This record gives sequence, structure tokens and C-alpha cells, in this order.
Amino acid sequence: MCHPCPHLSQSLLAIILLVVALITPAHGWAERYKPPTGYIAIDARSGRTLLAENPDLQVHPASLTKMMTLYLLFDALQRGRLKMGSRIRFSRNAARQPSSKLGIRYRKSITVKTAIYALAVKSANDVAMAVAERLAGSQEKFAARMNAKAQALGMSRTNFVNPSGLHDPLQVSTPRDLARLARGLLYKHKRHYKYFKAKRFKHGRRTFRTHNRFIALYNGADGIKTGYVRASGFNLAGSAVRKNRRLIGVIIGGKTAARRDLDLVRVMDAGFRLVAGIAKLPYAGIAPVAVDSRNGRIVKPPRRSGTVAAKTRLSTRQPTTGVVSRSGREYAAQVGAVTSKQAAARLADKRLKLLGPVATGGVAGVAALKLSSGRYLYRARIGGLTALQARNACSAIRRAQRDCFVVGSTSRSPDN
Repeated sequence: MCHPCPHLSQSLLAIILLVVALITPAHGWAERYKPPTGYIAIDARSGRTLLAENPDLQVHPASLTKMMTLYLLFDALQRGRLKMGSRIRFSRNAARQPSSKLGIRYRKSITVKTAIYALAVKSANDVAMAVAERLAGSQEKFAARMNAKAQALGMSRTNFVNPSGLHDPLQVSTPRDLARLARGLLYKHKRHYKYFKAKRFKHGRRTFRTHNRFIALYNGADGIKTGYVRASGFNLAGSAVRKNRRLIGVIIGGKTAARRDLDLVRVMDAGFRLVAGIAKLPYAGIAPVAVDSRNGRIVKPPRRSGTVAAKTRLSTRQPTTGVVSRSGREYAAQVGAVTSKQAAARLADKRLKLLGPVATGGVAGVAALKLSSGRYLYRARIGGLTALQARNACSAIRRAQRDCFVVGSTSRSPDN
């Protein structure tokens, strides 16, 4: 008598066990299962949020960043600036990018079509940099275009500094913003969305397979992107269609790649259960922010004098749940301490403006400390931040050779 299933490999058995786990009924899911860090599921047609946890928490997007790089590349194709056969040459900087990479040498080139596959399937960092330099001339100029597009899409808590998602403390986004980006790709670049469901592509003698196993695991899934950096964990944006309803889901901070996939399966299942009894929602536009067609810049809304809203450069329509950390505490970045209250206030305001989207929702203020001599020391702080925002803010300020440290606060505002 032979051993059971001798013809099945260990990998196939593992897949079978995972599938069994996925189809197991999940009664009481919301009460007994919580995906890590944050998630969101939205109705793709209307953009309406179906379920979420920490959807506005700022985290590092990792290679989900490449969705924006591809968005701008698709824009260039749509406008006729590039064609699928156009060549993208690799600078020394692009060729030296760390893995994951396609491995193109300095001064060599690939076609735009190959670049799209390399970004969507291989998640190649060297290709991301080559695309950025081809479209904008430098990483810095390309990042400015990325941020302009992000604002146009309503991604009010996102800041990009590079095209690949390689870790940088200033590169942040949220599950809600990333879902908006995925939705924008789907509706604004529907012709090219097919590349996000490609399982493999061939370049030269090598065949590269996708990192996105969610496509194969989930019935109806057809994209779109995975990401990982140590600072954020395993991230995944996915989309699926069932019974003529399309949902988009984003998971941030998975413990492992396999757990991340399972997290999104459960979130999407819950989302489809919610929409099952809801009438089909009307289509909503993609770009809620006006953009000047002549130069691609954001058309700023009128300033509202005398209000806090007049001080922010970002949309005031977004919820502020990302300001408070998961534990319910607020954090501050202390950026200096001086003997003048006015000087401390100016310093805090200056640092807040310097940080931009990294400190979204932050408030510049002053905390007074009475010394034993009877005099006061005034500490310049940016309060109302999450723990991650405060760490990122201090990291950025220290890189500019300035002092900064994180302060935890449970009840006192920076103005006390």
C-alpha cells in the first residue's frame, strides 16, 4: 500500500491547506479577527468605504509606491509623450539601485512595455528610477509630480520622495489614500490596468513571476500590487469582481506575505457580504481636487482666514482619525527649547512648514517649563501626531542636523 498522495509536492499540499483555511466560514469575523496595523475595503464604482480599521494611519507604502510611478507612466502614454516601443535608458544611478531589480546595466535600455511589466510584476527598483529620470529628469522632480498627482486624487495624507518605495522616513501614505490611487488607476487608465494581473513576463532568457499571490488565491481577483519594507511590514492592494460588483482593498502591516494575503481575503470577503444587500452605488469622479490643465498644478481653494483650516495645505474633507495613535494617545515632536515664548512659537511653525505632509494634522505649539530659578524654558513642539508621524518627523529634522525627539502626551496640548 502506497503512502497517501505520494504524487503531491509539499508546496501543493501547502496551497491546499491554505485554500481550506480560506473557505472555512468566518462567522463573527469582525469580533474575533483584526488584521494588523490598518486596512480598508471600498466600493470601486462609488469610492465609498465599506469597512476599515485605521484607514488614515500614516505608514510607509513600500512598493505600493510603484502604483503612482506607473500612473505617471500611463499618463505619458495617454498624452502621446511615449509609446510602448519607446526606449528607457538607464543612468548609473538607476543601474545602482538595490534589489529587487531587473539588473539592466548602465547605458543600456528597455522598452516602455518591458518597464511596465517590470514594475507591475517584478517590482524592479532600478526600472522605477529609470522611468522617473526618463519622465522628469531626476528623482526629486519626479517626486514633485507624484505628490501633485496624489493631491489631485485626494490622497491628502501621502508624501512621496522616491519612485520605488525604498524606505525613506519621509515617504508615507495611508490605506485610504492607496485605495484612492488603485481606484484612479482602474478608471483613469483602464486600458493599462491589465498589467497588474500579469502572473509573469519574460525578459531576455529569464522569466519573472509575480509576487502577488492574492490574484491566484482569491476568486475574482485581478490585481494589483504588493509591497514590503521592514519599517512597515507586508502591504497589499488588491481588487476583485463578484456578481458585477468590484471592490478594492488595502492591507498595511502584515506579519508575513502569507498572512497579508489571508488578511486581504478576509477583508474582501467581509466587503462583498456588506454590498450583497446594497443597491449598486452611482459612479463618483476620481479627482476631487481641481487641477490646472495648463501646468498640472493644484488649484488651491480660497483661504478661510481666522481658522485652523487656512493653515493647512491639504484637503480639509478627510477624517482626522490618523492623528491619534492606535492606543488613543497623542505624540509630539519636540524641535527645540528656548527662553523666549515667541521664538519657540516661530520655531515650531517653521519646522511644521518644513515637514509638510509628513506631519499632516500636526499643530505647532509651545510647552512651558518652569525652572528652579523661577524662569521659564519654552519648548517648541509639533503635537497631534501619531507615534509613526512623530518618529518620521524627528528623523527628517535630524537629517537636517537639527535637534528633535519624540514626546508622548495623554492630556496636555502643546500650548499648555
